[in-house]
Amino acid sequence: MNDKASSIILGKNCSARLYEHGDFGGRSLIYNERRKASEAWGWLNSLNDQVSSMKVRCGEQSVVGDSEVCLFEHGDMRGNVACYGKGDVRFVDKYPDGAAANDTFSSLVVGKNCSVTLFEHGDYFGMAVNYSAISAGKNVKVNWFQELNDQTSSLQVRCR
Repeated sequence: MNDKASSIILGKNCSARLYEHGDFGGRSLIYNERRKASEAWGWLNSLNDQVSSMKVRCGEQSVVGDSEVCLFEHGDMRGNVACYGKGDVRFVDKYPDGAAANDTFSSLVVGKNCSVTLFEHGDYFGMAVNYSAISAGKNVKVNWFQELNDQTSSLQVRCR
């Protein structure tokens, strides 16, 4: 099965994180039942026949790691996804599948050990909005951005 998967079917309320290498290493992509079939083809195609490991979670469990932040193209954690670990991103350029990511984010999941500050413009300028999961002790989901919806160009992720 290693490096031979071309499709995936998930049950209701389930998510899968597919990894390029064994032991959950290399590029990774998140797929869930909210992703429309029309969106799935281009997304999965970027790791077609290259998946060597994966994590599947159902219910309230999340495939987002404790020390990362994942931003989604559409509200309610749908569409393309880009995940970031601790650090600064001066300009949001592309999703893992190569699609343009600047000014496209509408929802996110913050890992329980992190906080993220989203900025309206590149190089951390313009309006800034902060989301933190550290005090909650669990991953925090933001289903729809009230501010900076489709307007995020840079971000800073802090994790303990």
